[in-house]
Amino acid sequence: MAQLDQASVDRLAAGRDRALDAARALAMVAVAVGHWLVAEPVAGPDGLMVRDVLAVLPGAAHLTWLFQVIPLFMVAGFAAGVPSWRRHRERGGTAGGWVARRVWRLLWPTLIVVAFWTLLTQVGDHLLGLDSSLLAATRGIGLVLWFLAIYVVLTALLPTLDRLAERFGTVTVMLGFVMAALTVDVVAAATGYVSSIEPSWVWVNYLLWWAPVGLAGRWWDATRTAAGRWTGTVVAGVALVALMVVTAVGWYPVAMVGVTGQARSNTLPPTLALALLAAVQIGVLFATAERLRTWLAAPGRYVPVAVVGSRAMTIYLWHLLAPVVVTLSLVLPGMWPAPAVGSGTWWAARLAWVVVNALVTLPVVLALGRFEQPPARWAVTDSGPRVVVAVVLCVVGWAAVAITGLHVPAWPASVPWLQITALGGAALLLLRTSPR
Repeated sequence: MAQLDQASVDRLAAGRDRALDAARALAMVAVAVGHWLVAEPVAGPDGLMVRDVLAVLPGAAHLTWLFQVIPLFMVAGFAAGVPSWRRHRERGGTAGGWVARRVWRLLWPTLIVVAFWTLLTQVGDHLLGLDSSLLAATRGIGLVLWFLAIYVVLTALLPTLDRLAERFGTVTVMLGFVMAALTVDVVAAATGYVSSIEPSWVWVNYLLWWAPVGLAGRWWDATRTAAGRWTGTVVAGVALVALMVVTAVGWYPVAMVGVTGQARSNTLPPTLALALLAAVQIGVLFATAERLRTWLAAPGRYVPVAVVGSRAMTIYLWHLLAPVVVTLSLVLPGMWPAPAVGSGTWWAARLAWVVVNALVTLPVVLALGRFEQPPARWAVTDSGPRVVVAVVLCVVGWAAVAITGLHVPAWPASVPWLQITALGGAALLLLRTSPR
């Protein structure tokens, strides 16, 4: 990596926006570190338990403002996706074909993850007789797929959202979504709902809040202008003040992730508070994008960013394997320290936990990164109806993995039949009937 010269790096970065690559890489690292920090496995007399750090240390809730980075993924996805879609459309391509390729790139690496953990839990259950609490941990591992269930819907809707923005204006379309989402927020709060399950209609805010966040990516070219950077600074500042107010007065929780025992969550479904955090992050990104491009012009700075970006899905899907390995090898045998929560020693142990998990994750990513891209010999469909059904099946499959995990005792042989059927069906619908 250190031996790459400027010409090699320029070829690596050809056609890429280095600031967008940096945003994706930073967000991916933040996701992994945040997950490693927030869940603390503890071995006790009653067996293994996973402690929700935010539940026992409420003062750490503000840290989630740094580690909740879904907005960066959304805006980066649209910033790169909109020009990609337009080029595809100009070449005479269909929306179905464009969406199919995007969805297939998301689905393929998850098929490998689902197969791996399904086989592992089956061996652990039927051959090794592992404790059910250990097998149930796959729910935590599979929980990361909930984001893909949302992201794939926004990806599928991108051509439609772009057309709406072209016809009515980006601001108008965004305001329409925001007003609808605010209405859901207010009505839900007035009726005293306590979760995304009751009432279920609040789920619509997954679309109503994240759509305008993604649409902000249509303004990405403005990051190259002084006016755009100034606007980003103002938006970030105003949104930060508003976020501090709505959380300080108790309208919304401070934590930007779900917390055990907390009645309301800013992510189940997204709320105004999370939308304000999104505005802060997007504003900061827009304000600093040009400086990032300049700073990343040096080969030694950009290459690590490019490497992380090229293995983003592998990191995302496999970074929770590390806590399993470290827990089995160090926590359960009692070799990992268990200081008082919140003490200086405890914080040092949490940082050490992150370092150890990163060291375990590195070889996993190096070994499995080659499987991130789908096999080139298979072509995807351009049939709109098939793609629509495939997207629905992806949402069902990924949501089921997030909710029940990949070891389901209530089902025959504890096999996650729904997940396998839905994701396998989506793959069959996306692919053409014969190789290229």
